[in-house]
Amino acid sequence: MKYYLDRLPHHKLIVEIVKKPTGITSNDFYTIYRQEARKQGLNPQSKRTFSNYVNELIDMGYLKVDRAKSRGIVRLFSV
Repeated sequence: MKYYLDRLPHHKLIVEIVKKPTGITSNDFYTIYRQEARKQGLNPQSKRTFSNYVNELIDMGYLKVDRAKSRGIVRLFSV
């Protein structure tokens, strides 16, 4: 599985963002991803592509998602 992440820099970046101890919510996730991608010299993907990447990582077991305790549909991500 590590080999998979090493070959896909955007997927790897998403997992690294979630590993930070802040407890990221879906509201801020894409914004943080765009900032971090630019810092690493990557061209940020569209919001839809980003969402597809996150869903792939959830399906493969790299990320866990829970419903955050707030109004609306807000997800809380963890590793």
